[in-house]
This record gives sequence, C-alpha cells and structure tokens, in this order.
Amino acid sequence: MAAGGFTAGAVAACSLAWAVPLAAAQAPASEPTVSVQIYSETIIRVPAAPANVSPARPRPAPPKAGRKRCINVEHVAGAIVYGDQAVEMTLSNGQRWRMYLAQGCPTLSFYQGFYYRRAQAGKLCAGRDTVIARSGGECSIVSIMPAPKATPKRR
Repeated sequence: MAAGGFTAGAVAACSLAWAVPLAAAQAPASEPTVSVQIYSETIIRVPAAPANVSPARPRPAPPKAGRKRCINVEHVAGAIVYGDQAVEMTLSNGQRWRMYLAQGCPTLSFYQGFYYRRAQAGKLCAGRDTVIARSGGECSIVSIMPAPKATPKRR
C-alpha cells in the first residue's frame, strides 16, 4: 500500500488519466475550430381593417381660426387623441380645447400619448409649438379651437 491508503496501481492509473488530457492540450492543433451561429428573423406587419370599409376620405384642412391662440398648459387635466389629426385638451376648469395638427400624426393614436415643450411661460400655442409623439416624431399645431359641444345620443 502506498501512502495515504492508495495502491501503487491506483496512483499510476490516476496519473495516466491526467497525462492524456494535458498532452492533448499542449499539442498544437492542426486546424482551428470555428463555431458559427446564424440567427434570422422576419417580421411582417399586416394592417387590419374592418370588412366593407369605404376608401379613406381625404384629410380635411384644419380650421383657419385659432391659428394664433394659446392655452395655459398648467391647467391641463387630460387629453383625448382623435386619430392622427387632432388632440382635445380638457382643462381643470372644465373647458375643452381641440388642437388641430398640420399633417397626419399616426403615432399619436398608436401610442395614446404625447409630450410637449413649453416655448413660452406656461403656454402651448398654435403656429409655434409642436406635440411630440412617444416614438419621437413631432407634429406642428396649426390651430386651437374650442371643442365642439357633445350632442346627447338618442335612444
């Protein structure tokens, strides 16, 4: 018996088991090993529309009135996005103002939210300021008008 309770044969077998991997690791490789992983992904967007939809009408021009109007943004209590052409702001006193945008701004209705920068102390003005979609696109405000009165629905 060898020291530590092992037989001479067990120690020799253990030494031989370690010698083979060490020799293989020290020997120069004849060809380098290359590993390549290829990832491919295809994304296709399919626009959906309800059945029997008539073709889109041309976008109406924003109203000419209200092109120099401003609203106090410190009193804004909420907003509703109307498609890609208008945003209705509700003020804390109950007044409602509709901001009409210069061009279509589809990302506003997609993300249901926007940002704005105040260029003048607490005012958001038509003809000067823009609303910024959450995706980063900017849409110019052309006019700000009092929102149309809601008509009660008949039953």
